[in-house]
Amino acid sequence: RFYCLDKKTGRVQWVIRLGDSIGSSPLLYKDELYISVETFTPPNGYVVKLKASDGSMVWKSQLLGEQAHSSVALEEESGLAFVGANSKKLFAIDSKSGNFIWQKDVDGEVKSTPAVHQHIVYVTDRGGFLSAFQTSTGNLLWKTHISSDLKTDKGSQSCPTIFEREKMIVTASLSGLIVGVRMSDGKILWQKQSSHNSGLKTSATGTLQENSSSSLAWIECDHFEICALNPRNGKVLTRIKTDAPISGSLEFFDGAMYFATDPQLERNLAGTLLKLEY
Repeated sequence: RFYCLDKKTGRVQWVIRLGDSIGSSPLLYKDELYISVETFTPPNGYVVKLKASDGSMVWKSQLLGEQAHSSVALEEESGLAFVGANSKKLFAIDSKSGNFIWQKDVDGEVKSTPAVHQHIVYVTDRGGFLSAFQTSTGNLLWKTHISSDLKTDKGSQSCPTIFEREKMIVTASLSGLIVGVRMSDGKILWQKQSSHNSGLKTSATGTLQENSSSSLAWIECDHFEICALNPRNGKVLTRIKTDAPISGSLEFFDGAMYFATDPQLERNLAGTLLKLEY
């Protein structure tokens, strides 16, 4: 089920059953919600578009061929919605009709959310690649291997974070390798590997923090630790200890940083939501 709550009171405004499970985050655009939905028997997935005001369904896409944990990204100019799936494909969907415009093979399951910038869509996959496609046609512009070991690594499920001023993308692999990639051609300009004894498998997505003169890339960078990196060269500028691993994104609001830690079943610890003044 998918719930809409009043953010002040927590009261349920509406609820709708969409499938067997939802392993993605909803995208809210104006009065529209885009949600990737999963089925179990057989395992498959699709995207739905709802009216945010009342939860009524506008359309339901064709099947994606496998379950979808990828959240939807939207290109406002073209009206195209992009989503990946465990079928090792990236899809472009017409946001008005729900019809597929194109679908392209990638090198592994897509667990991450695509990033769209200037008519290019960027996506990581569990095969260990970051790929760039033209949004209108699906033509592959470049792809770059971002994992540290092709044989043992499980690829990436970290979303690409775009740093427009630096013309860079920062993302990470499940091997704990964080990379800075040039947007124009996919060349890796820097990389940072977590310490080998930490056991870190980075699935967190980098978060952009910027002011008038500089940008920072915040991401889990080591065991129980988040870092602020210079997106130009990967230099670590700040380290903050956490009490647990992080697989999500950090958020900044009104002078504070917010993030959630993962549950630690072996220590019988639940996940927690933290606020740090920064």
